[in-house]
Amino acid sequence: MSKEQRLVEFKLLVTQGKGIDDIIKILSISERTYYNYLKQIDYTTTITKPKPLVSIKDLKEIRRKVFKHKQLKEEYYNSNKYVMNSNLPIGILHLGDLHLDSDGVDLDLVDYHIDLLRKTEGLYGGNLGDSTNNWVGFLGKLYGEQHTTIDESIDLLKEYLHDTNFLYTIIGNHDNWNSGSHIIHNVINTGMVGEDIRLTIEFPNTTTTTIHARHNFVGNSMYNPAHGAVKVALTQSRDDIVIHGHKHSLGYSVVSDSERRKLLHCISVGSYKQIDSYKTMMGFRDDNLSPAVVTIINPLLEERHVDRIKVFFDVDEGVKYLNYLRTNNNNLK
Repeated sequence: MSKEQRLVEFKLLVTQGKGIDDIIKILSISERTYYNYLKQIDYTTTITKPKPLVSIKDLKEIRRKVFKHKQLKEEYYNSNKYVMNSNLPIGILHLGDLHLDSDGVDLDLVDYHIDLLRKTEGLYGGNLGDSTNNWVGFLGKLYGEQHTTIDESIDLLKEYLHDTNFLYTIIGNHDNWNSGSHIIHNVINTGMVGEDIRLTIEFPNTTTTTIHARHNFVGNSMYNPAHGAVKVALTQSRDDIVIHGHKHSLGYSVVSDSERRKLLHCISVGSYKQIDSYKTMMGFRDDNLSPAVVTIINPLLEERHVDRIKVFFDVDEGVKYLNYLRTNNNNLK
């Protein structure tokens, strides 16, 4: 063993905590040599900075892919199109705030409307958000006022929202709490899911109808619960149907798009939560006249026709009108 090798071995034994007698015996050196080696040891430890886990090249590639994915999602939610296979009239049953786990909801009515949606030919659905209470933070105490547990709430979501003919499902403020939006995304298997959805319905005769749906539009008025939708329709999207929930109030305004010579239907839909302790405590006016609205689109009328779109606040009457139109126009499809 060379002196350099012996010195390396010596340092290793010292750092391992071996005593002087053990080291002298192991290396077969004298005490004088021991102390001489001890002076030569460099105890400085050089720490090498670790390299980045992801190289800059890979990082830039990941960033490009993430941006492209977000861009595609943005385009999907803002310009999605549904192409119908016939020119027969269709209906859209827009469900107001469901709050399925609330004791103040009449599940018999929910059952009835969902059953109509699943069985009526030409009827599609729209969910305007707040599918459950999903209480969070200081509001979590309200779980003590309801009989439905979190797990049971998820079961109700699966029962009513899965395999349902939805064109869109809005993520409401309640849905966003407790990471609830992930549950909604996993349960829904038809149509679009998002917080702000604009979609185009196109028929074989090339006519189109556009819809802009949110849980709520910015803007309030004591005179009209649909004020936010009116504001957006006139100053931004100018879609044929602009619709929201959130306020548990029924409101409706028809406004004119003077440039395109069309009527725009601005709607605020009520809620299935008919008994609401918070509303009572705050003294809110009860404008919850209907928990759902049906819009009928007749593609056999031109896009500018004032009666191309009809709005029904009674679901049964809307479905009757839809069935009548489809039966009487079946030969024109």
